[in-house]
Amino acid sequence: MKRYAYWLEKDTAEQDKDEKTFYLTVTPDKAVEASQMIRCFAKENGYPSDIAYIVGLCMEEMVAYIEASQDGAEIDTQIIVRFSHNAAHFIIIDNGRCITLDDDPKSQALITNNYALIKRLAKSVQYRYILNLNYTMFEF
Repeated sequence: MKRYAYWLEKDTAEQDKDEKTFYLTVTPDKAVEASQMIRCFAKENGYPSDIAYIVGLCMEEMVAYIEASQDGAEIDTQIIVRFSHNAAHFIIIDNGRCITLDDDPKSQALITNNYALIKRLAKSVQYRYILNLNYTMFEF
């Protein structure tokens, strides 16, 4: 817990004053509502609506992929969105199976479809499998 508090404090101190961070826990059935919340948050804080729309779409697609790929298993999904005036970072952390090690053809098709769409919209995509968690960061 101390380590989490340390990194949270460090991230907050390093954060640009023009940046705002939005944290969400999203279940698949609430993905559309969460997408609307992201767009409202961006609008209220004066961030570009086109970037907010892309971030919301990314969140919906990633949560849909996670739900479809886990065959009904209960998955915890944490979303972090960091907006600045000309960009956004979208981070999704989930406890599903490792995406890159999943050999199931059905899951591979889902990965290709969802990631292909999001990768076209994103400036960069980073993926890590850390402590049995999928950590994916998109920059828009």
